[in-house]
Amino acid sequence: MNATTETLGRVLACHQGRALPIRSTFALSEDPSPVFAIAPIKMVAEEIVQAIAFGDPDGPPQVVTRWNPLSRDAGDLEIFAAALNDYVEAVARGDQLPRFWLPHRSALTVVELLGHRYRTNQMASDSLRRMGWQCRAIAEEATYGGQQAVAIAGEILRAHVLTGQAPIKDGHLGALLAWVAPVAGRDPAEVADEQALVPASGVLERSIDDRVEGLRREAKRGRGPVAARARAEIETRLTQGALNEWELLLEARRAFWSLGLPEGPGLGPLVAESKRRSLYRLQQDLNPPSRPHSLARLVDDHEYAADLAEDADVRGDLHVRELARRKGRALLAEVVRVEQPRSSRRPCYVTLRTTQEVLRVRQGTALRDIGGRVEGRVEDVWEARGATLLRLELTRGVQRSRVPVVGDVTDWVDTAPHDLRRRRREVHDAMQAAASPLVYDQGVVGVGTSGSPSVDLLAVAERLRRGA
Repeated sequence: MNATTETLGRVLACHQGRALPIRSTFALSEDPSPVFAIAPIKMVAEEIVQAIAFGDPDGPPQVVTRWNPLSRDAGDLEIFAAALNDYVEAVARGDQLPRFWLPHRSALTVVELLGHRYRTNQMASDSLRRMGWQCRAIAEEATYGGQQAVAIAGEILRAHVLTGQAPIKDGHLGALLAWVAPVAGRDPAEVADEQALVPASGVLERSIDDRVEGLRREAKRGRGPVAARARAEIETRLTQGALNEWELLLEARRAFWSLGLPEGPGLGPLVAESKRRSLYRLQQDLNPPSRPHSLARLVDDHEYAADLAEDADVRGDLHVRELARRKGRALLAEVVRVEQPRSSRRPCYVTLRTTQEVLRVRQGTALRDIGGRVEGRVEDVWEARGATLLRLELTRGVQRSRVPVVGDVTDWVDTAPHDLRRRRREVHDAMQAAASPLVYDQGVVGVGTSGSPSVDLLAVAERLRRGA
């Protein structure tokens, strides 16, 4: 979406007094059962957890609090670690897609830091180290394009709607919800301004946070009933803060599903990839890739995920496809000829006719119909009678039940993803076996004879610069 279109959309949303959908389909698959939600409260400027509300969003949450989060004692997190592992084991037994709901990006950062702090911490218990690698797996899955396992409420709402306020205000989940689920009889702009006064980034309100910090000093200095009362009040205030964050997450989740959009037809491959990646990582501790071959595999995985996400968006969403059409990456065409000497066998050639002015199609371009049933490669392109004709050799969908019929008019897109990871892994394995010093930076032999003094390349370069 360009800046002009976005501005006009925000003006229209302001005029109508509610957020406007900018997609025709959901980019997230339906919630599986069960779902695990996480709503943490952190210390301001410390990124350290002091409370977490978690559990099934369709039921009451569990809450753990840490009256002294800077302490090395992390036993308070054992309950969260056990609940997270129980959920992972349940979805693994059912071979289901795990789904983690978080309110905003800040919450994911907290989860990621839990992973870094406890995954390899030898002073932590086995259950906390397991929680560490599971939290890290959640954060890593969230980095993949089109992933379906981690739903960050604020970000996924912004990807589906446009509000009537400045984009920077959309970063506040409460202000965003004022437009997505407007209060009857009230101006959403006023409600959004009111909501923006309350933090929505996983921290306590300023006055409550100051009170908690003061109570911590009392709890650390005092003994007996005084310290006990201070700790009890800290836990009460932290519990309420976590429950407020939990309610904000639930409201955002309800508002998202209340948009009432159909599920995108291309989400199946994204769900399958997310399930494969996340279940594998959630059940075992894996060291982050650091060698050239493992880093190359990681890049390939991300590249393929991005291709799948782009294809699902363009084929499954009218608004996204219209944007692709304006760039020439999608075209509306009529089938004017079908050549197939043997029914349901290759070769099969289809000639398309389009009057679209903007095209980014040339010989070799792979095109597929929006249903994903037929795919072909452009063999020839030519102009005739004010239209563009394209001859495709079908590589997929040559069966009689799938081959297009003369007269069919449909959209074709150039986003067909091709999974080359297996072949690339063979290359990476060969690269690993060869262990070239130029790639792996080991065993490199210096230039020059044994015993000769080393050459100062900087000095040589300086002499050359001066013309000496």
